[in-house]
Amino acid sequence: MSALSTIFVPNSLGLPNSDKFCHVDIFCTFVSMKDILILAATAMELQPFEGLEFETCVTGIGAGSTARVVTERLINFSPKLAIQVGIAGGLTKNLYLCESVLVATDYQGDLGAWRGDRFEPFESEILKCPLATKFSLTSVSAISVNTACTPIISRGSAQIETMEGAAFFKAAQCCGVDFLQLRTISNYTDQGRESWKIREAIEALRSSFDTLITEIKDYYP
Repeated sequence: MSALSTIFVPNSLGLPNSDKFCHVDIFCTFVSMKDILILAATAMELQPFEGLEFETCVTGIGAGSTARVVTERLINFSPKLAIQVGIAGGLTKNLYLCESVLVATDYQGDLGAWRGDRFEPFESEILKCPLATKFSLTSVSAISVNTACTPIISRGSAQIETMEGAAFFKAAQCCGVDFLQLRTISNYTDQGRESWKIREAIEALRSSFDTLITEIKDYYP
């Protein structure tokens, strides 16, 4: 979306029809709420955002569905900014349950082959999100897997585990759309499901989103 604005600049170049100042009409590009696409893997994760002035989309769980649906929506809708929201598993206790973070890097960690009694990972591109460090939320590194909490994959220095982040990053990059991945920690991957806090994490996700969207309005003129 754009608007026509008028600015006044010193007439140092000797432009006609002004003694000291001349006016210049410019187009200013900005992001409105209708320029933002909110995506989540499940309807449950997207539910807190229903009724808001954003375009929303459920992508489905996993890399394959996410890559297809995100690409289709970015091409057809052409948003200025796409934000993937959802819960995630924590890989470090330095992040607390129900803490919200922005993902700065992500990669597909379960690409590989089973060799005898061990998993051999194939090289996977590290995907970066330049916007993740521009806002007040903590930025983290992530790993994406299609099987959550799997014990066979080395997660290296990743701090959180998601199932769709890398596919979302790649689709947004290929479509040339600005993107962010907002995640809230619902569980630690090494703990049983009885300790997970899915409902509380989704509530915290919406609260963190409200803070983030205020900062986004300030970041985009």
